[in-house]
Amino acid sequence: MLCEYDALPGIGHGCGHNVIAAAGAGAGVALAAVIAETGGSVVVLGTPAEEGGGGKVLMGREGAFADLAAAMMIHPASLELIEMHVLAISAMHVEYRGRGAHAAASPHAGLNALDGLVTAYQSIAQLRQHIRHTERIHGIITDGGDKPNIVPEHAAGLFYVRAANERRLARLKERVHNCFEAGALASGTELHVRADGVDYSDLWTNAALAAAYEANLGTLGRHVEHAPPETVSGSTDMGNVSKLVPSIHPMVAIAPRRVALHTAEFATFAAAESGQQGVVDGAKALALTAIDVLCTPDLRTAMRASFDAATLG
Repeated sequence: MLCEYDALPGIGHGCGHNVIAAAGAGAGVALAAVIAETGGSVVVLGTPAEEGGGGKVLMGREGAFADLAAAMMIHPASLELIEMHVLAISAMHVEYRGRGAHAAASPHAGLNALDGLVTAYQSIAQLRQHIRHTERIHGIITDGGDKPNIVPEHAAGLFYVRAANERRLARLKERVHNCFEAGALASGTELHVRADGVDYSDLWTNAALAAAYEANLGTLGRHVEHAPPETVSGSTDMGNVSKLVPSIHPMVAIAPRRVALHTAEFATFAAAESGQQGVVDGAKALALTAIDVLCTPDLRTAMRASFDAATLG
């Protein structure tokens, strides 16, 4: 049971991590009451830094998910879904270093770092016309200079690159890096690119485990919507966990369909009665599914077969 916890700057629980963590902990408490009858064991893990930092990736490298039959968590949303459309993601911090000068008296003496960054930004905007519908590139300028009459000697930005899987992500990162290089070449400035945290993988939803969860969710009066995959799209370090152990990352509805994740409005629902109900139902569905795993050898065999097929594919 993964108790993901994090928050968003300026928004708070606009991604509902309070719901995620409480549901995972609740499932663990419920299972503790029956584990003597089911046999096996249950591990409840707090997993911080999902919005940036890749807590689960680092935990996986240290063996936190070794010897587990399954890993699961729920995520709040505005739809009841068996899985989220998860994209692999890489975050890159970009810096340009030029030469400062008086922008009016001696502009010829300067090398404008902001020009390098803006050229790269515009190049990326043009690149967006020619990428797959499952790919995304977005970025912000974090430093654009200090004053208009000073040629900026330093500029910086943070960019996210997303793709359907790790292989396509690697290719798209190369194309984005070419845009960064173009900015440096055009402006005569020096480019520095470094990774911002660790890369997140796409997610393998384990079909057998997901089917068990869906059946249990139905007993609680909730029913999965089989919406287009892109209906809820994003990235999560749960994707990296899914490459280590059979995993699910279903979405439990706590807000109306019109309310998007990563907004102040969604944070309101995460703290409201609907969010609390999502915690209770999510905990129950997770606990019931874990009992199925513990008590049903055929399910464990099917989960492993599904995981092995994904690994070979």
